[in-house]
Amino acid sequence: MSNSLINTLRRKSKTLWIDFYIQRKSLRGTVASLDGNKMMYDTASTSYDMIKIIFFNYFKLADRDIIVDVGCGKGRVFNYLLYRGLTNKMIGYEINEMVANELKQNLSRYKNVEILSENIFENFPTHANVFYMFNPFKEGMMQDFKECIWKMKDNNPVILYYNPTCLNVFDDNRFVYDIKTISGIMNDSKQAGWHYDKLAIIRIKPVNS
Repeated sequence: MSNSLINTLRRKSKTLWIDFYIQRKSLRGTVASLDGNKMMYDTASTSYDMIKIIFFNYFKLADRDIIVDVGCGKGRVFNYLLYRGLTNKMIGYEINEMVANELKQNLSRYKNVEILSENIFENFPTHANVFYMFNPFKEGMMQDFKECIWKMKDNNPVILYYNPTCLNVFDDNRFVYDIKTISGIMNDSKQAGWHYDKLAIIRIKPVNS
């Protein structure tokens, strides 16, 4: 058996173990977009390998940080953070009511987690400060999201934008970003033109810079 195959089997076994450890079920697969991919993409999960790199290598969470997963889907981001013992407040927005309700039930024993089955623009979490996105929507909605973040600039919000296909939206003089390139990471979902090896860390531009 090749090393590549062994590593793949190990990764899949660990993924399944964390899925069952936190939610008692496998979270494989995608869920079709409610609008047929007009403004939003299908619901897909970030791999645990990538979540580990994003939240424990490239960005260090503080105990007081409030984490929002924009389009949380089946909840693998929160799964991994809970698996690692984090007790931060976590808020997941998932517009697909069926997916959101199942996730809410699966994570109901974690009192620091709140799952909302609603459009984030109708109830924007202005008290939060760390926003994770796995490319949840297209450019028009990303523009709206950017303006919501700008309105809460006093909170010093940080956006962790994985697979940043609409990063150009943040090319204005109010924001700065750092792009991280990650090699050797596989994701359970693939789509042509997506940047699975890229993470953009986006912040409000400092006043004096």
